[in-house]
Amino acid sequence: MDPDELRRALVERLIALRAARSPAVVRALSSVPRHLFLPEIPAELAYADRPIALVIEDGVTISSASQPSMIAEMLEQLGVRRGDRVLEIGTGSGYTAALLAHLCGTDGSVVTIELDPLLVERARRALRTAGFDRVRVLLGDGAGGVPDYAPFDRIILTVAADDILEPWRTQLVSGGRLVLPLTLRALQESIAFEGSDPLYSVSIVGASFVTLRGARAVAPHEVDLESTPGIRLRVGDPARLDVAALSQYLKAEPAFVELGEIQIDDLWSGLDVWLDAHLEDAGVATAIGGGTAACVDEWLSVVDDEPRYATTFVLCRESAIGFFVRNRRRVGIASYGDAAGLIDRARAAIARWIERGKPPNSVLKVSAHARTSPPPVDALITKPSVTLALRWTRR
Repeated sequence: MDPDELRRALVERLIALRAARSPAVVRALSSVPRHLFLPEIPAELAYADRPIALVIEDGVTISSASQPSMIAEMLEQLGVRRGDRVLEIGTGSGYTAALLAHLCGTDGSVVTIELDPLLVERARRALRTAGFDRVRVLLGDGAGGVPDYAPFDRIILTVAADDILEPWRTQLVSGGRLVLPLTLRALQESIAFEGSDPLYSVSIVGASFVTLRGARAVAPHEVDLESTPGIRLRVGDPARLDVAALSQYLKAEPAFVELGEIQIDDLWSGLDVWLDAHLEDAGVATAIGGGTAACVDEWLSVVDDEPRYATTFVLCRESAIGFFVRNRRRVGIASYGDAAGLIDRARAAIARWIERGKPPNSVLKVSAHARTSPPPVDALITKPSVTLALRWTRR
């Protein structure tokens, strides 16, 4: 099929999904030829709404071309204006940089930085071919930002970060906006921040990105489970996980406890982030691949029909629980090992969420405090550079 027709179909889909909403973002997506940035795959795949792996090491994707619907969401969050100076951290294929250049126009500027020299050369070639050679593609570690071209009106990360580093905050102009996929405790959320100290969220969207590499990288820890061939665990905090014990737990049939108050939509509409914030001393492991299990996100999961394996686990050293859905509606907990205490803590957190009126993720506000003291909030998450204060506002 003709690439122009494929691009039009993709944009129509993104509009229908409400991922692309503003005229400026729709025009950019309609104008930039994505297939030129992914020349090694058929155009039909280049215009599918799916991520494309660019670099794989030991079976793990460490760089990818992001899913178009996620790109559209983040561009809407970023709100690039004509004439803006934009920094992108994580060049990848160069496609997002081209979209940013289209949005800011010839009066603006785009600087994008990438750690992988092969991806830098690839992106430069693609940008030239697509007519965006005015984009500056730099080789370097994005953890330090790009001080030589600062300050910036807009900064966007297309890789997940575990912290909000000082260079990203200080290289942003007053009134500017920073958008990044930020790991809270285990979940990633694409958060648009404004301000300085503190930064305040103005938009939050669920996300799943490969993690930042370089000097400030937090490497994902993935392990194979003996009990479930073909399934690996991606672990948020390996220090809190006994992989050998978990592998033994999963050899036995789990005990199932149903949660009558929780429906399937609750799992990803708000309960996921609430639990991520409140079960602060439990680790998280996400199963990748295998069977008919369909992972909904990196915290909770759905297994159709009879639950045999939950695909995401909440872990303590001595036990594990997974959330499951039976017959597509009834939600419960699958427990492995001596999980009574962990189940009680999860139940208590769920009860507090219900008491608050089941606040959805759409009412979550996050502020990031480098030196200022956070106000009284629902949950605090301490990072090396900032303290995140989470507050669920009333509907």
